[in-house]
Amino acid sequence: MTFDLNNDLTLELTFIPLGNDPASMTCAGLAHCTPQNNLLITPSNPEGLSAFNLDSNLSGTALTFGVIGVVHQAGGATANLSGIYDAEVVGLNPQQTLALATGGSSFNYSANLSLAPTQTSVPEPTSIFLSGIGLLGLGLIRGSKPKSPKIPSQ
Repeated sequence: MTFDLNNDLTLELTFIPLGNDPASMTCAGLAHCTPQNNLLITPSNPEGLSAFNLDSNLSGTALTFGVIGVVHQAGGATANLSGIYDAEVVGLNPQQTLALATGGSSFNYSANLSLAPTQTSVPEPTSIFLSGIGLLGLGLIRGSKPKSPKIPSQ
């Protein structure tokens, strides 16, 4: 999947979690479902769950999945991110949406990608330097304690 972000940013998706609605091969009669597919069965995904949640709403079906990854800026800056991809399929229930999506035909829908960059704290060089000097000072103080004189034995 490609996201055009003004030719300045690219998204590297590192993880797409499995869907968490009730599992179903067809989504028949369900207002909320995570489609299953035998081709997706692996030891870590024994139910063959897809990443999608199909949720019925007032206008049709919302098709959503989570994303986790890294956003890269052309200048070299990066940030971790997590988000939700949300597509709205108007006028269809989850069963019809799944049939359309897996039927091999193309269809149009509106979609949004909501991302939240996550901050990673990196200590400033000055903080590391001052901490090191403090530890060195403590070591010198401890090492410079006067030794107690030995009392000669009688």
